[in-house]
Amino acid sequence: MSVNLPSASQHGEMFTSSLSAEQQRDLATRITTFLSMYSHLSDSYIIEFFTEDLWSSLPSSWRAVLRDLKYPQIADLLLGASHADRRYPSVWPLSLLAFRATAQALAFPRESRESGGGAEEFQNNESQSSLLRHIFRKHVKPKKQHEIRKLGALVKELCDQTDCSSVVDVGSGQGHLTRFLSFGLGLSVTAIEADRVLLAMATKFDGELMGVLEKEREKQKERLQETMLQPSEFGYPMSSWVGGLPGHQLSYKAREAACHALEDYRRRLWEESQLLRTHCYRATLETIIREQRPELCRAGVQTVKKAHLLTFTEYARLGLARVGLPPDLPLDGGRVEAMLEQQGRVVVFFSLALLLAPVVETLVLLDRIIYLQENGVDSRLVPLFDPNLSPRNFVLVALKARGHGGAKRKS
Repeated sequence: MSVNLPSASQHGEMFTSSLSAEQQRDLATRITTFLSMYSHLSDSYIIEFFTEDLWSSLPSSWRAVLRDLKYPQIADLLLGASHADRRYPSVWPLSLLAFRATAQALAFPRESRESGGGAEEFQNNESQSSLLRHIFRKHVKPKKQHEIRKLGALVKELCDQTDCSSVVDVGSGQGHLTRFLSFGLGLSVTAIEADRVLLAMATKFDGELMGVLEKEREKQKERLQETMLQPSEFGYPMSSWVGGLPGHQLSYKAREAACHALEDYRRRLWEESQLLRTHCYRATLETIIREQRPELCRAGVQTVKKAHLLTFTEYARLGLARVGLPPDLPLDGGRVEAMLEQQGRVVVFFSLALLLAPVVETLVLLDRIIYLQENGVDSRLVPLFDPNLSPRNFVLVALKARGHGGAKRKS
């Protein structure tokens, strides 16, 4: 049986389709070499900015040109598009320019070329997609509405191509995609979720949907199947090729950072948002915590609600209490203020590390593509979602002849 993967014109450009297997391996090799050179950035924890003196880990020539940048300048000069018209306030060292250019060149482009971006479907109501029926929007945030609509359409197209009507949704969460595939697109869906809390929510929402459907007198023959399974966890690396590359290792911090939304942070910089102060708050608090309890390294303070609207003293009281320290602990006002004045440097360092996030994500995706190749499966990478709504917007699509199964994974 011969099947064709969706064309670029249908679901945006499929970047890996233009790369041969040899080119994909070469790109993975170049990425591992590059990331090995800057692991001190990708492995860093921004909360240790002061305790580990992260600013001093940057070359002095970098510090000289970055220390006084305004937030919009950071957005444009560091995190802006590679083709942007940049105006530099000073002459940047070639090593910094090469770092930025290489990071942007090695990462897969995130923009989809198809017309009609995600913003259009929320033009009339920023919280309700105009392209999704009301019953599939309930309990679903705009980002997720965009994702289930786009991913659902792609899955339906693949099912039509392969004459398949049964879908397995592994890691189905609260079942939003499952319900859309089943009740919206008429597919038989088996949902697999290992988290009992998410499973309980999915069952609750299933019942609500069934009640709505009954009231509307819509008859559905397909029923959702929930299997309390623990699927095998594939991490990184999956492929033998990438696993054999020198310097292929990625720390937990590097992989976690790859999930961060560069687009969202760039928007905050352009807007000079008060949210930018939270990293400096947390880094300052980390210094205070370690001085009192050195063993509390990277203590789990958890997110302080609306921290950016608090004074540092108010923030510190809440944070100290969460790690078992007195909330009224005396603070050295002058020393605290000196650290808070370095907020701009904290933001610069975080932006440098964030610039590597798409490169790390690209390596993880390449590893999965090569893994499929090693197992005889051709695949394509689709930037399916609008990155401004859903930053982790790549979908890895693979098809095999019927009887051999298929694969679909969102990065």
